[in-house]
Amino acid sequence: MSAAIDCNQRPPRRFAYLLGTLLLLILLHPLLVGLAGESVFFDVFLSMVVIASVYAVPSNSLTRMVFFVLTAPVLGARWLMYLVSNDAIILIGLAASAAFIALSAARILSYVMTQRTVTTEIILAALCVYLLFGVAWGLTYALIEQAMPGAFQIPGMAPDSAILQPLLYFSLVTLTTVGYGDISPQLPFAQAWANIEALLGQIYLAVLVARLVGIQVAQSMNTPQAERCERPERNG
Repeated sequence: MSAAIDCNQRPPRRFAYLLGTLLLLILLHPLLVGLAGESVFFDVFLSMVVIASVYAVPSNSLTRMVFFVLTAPVLGARWLMYLVSNDAIILIGLAASAAFIALSAARILSYVMTQRTVTTEIILAALCVYLLFGVAWGLTYALIEQAMPGAFQIPGMAPDSAILQPLLYFSLVTLTTVGYGDISPQLPFAQAWANIEALLGQIYLAVLVARLVGIQVAQSMNTPQAERCERPERNG
């Protein structure tokens, strides 16, 4: 016997919050490039993404506590570099941030792929995974460029300029396989990571769409009560 569906139940907003912070980082930060404190704004938005990820990650209390503890090296290293100018701290901050975002994306993806119904929450979660992949790769590209200067060719970029925004932009156009060609990886290691991201972006969309369509078809056949929740009954 299938469990009754509560039509008045409100879906959690955890993925909506995470999606909102990701859009702030991706869409709003580019408008602040060139302003004083550009890197500070980036880290503010990135910190918001990290905190929202802890809240959004589907898990029991123990797993969420583990994610909460992992935020310490991520946020600590990102903000410590404003007090101590040290290349090692910058590298640790980039590596910790990329690893944390990638781990969050993997955990949320695992949640999406195990669901048997398509809801607004699942769609938002799937969107978050896609954007988290883009942010994680952008941070990884910045880590590569920081460790191996010249790994990427960035036109008009001064040696001391911030590299996070252009490489996040490069990550997103690579993930979507738009490939404008204005920024390009020069070293084989950087090219390999770009290849992996481009393949991941296409495979993710293909598998996800097939998964959601299959679930939706099964859902429409097996859960007529869910349809009644979405479409109020008409009298007469």
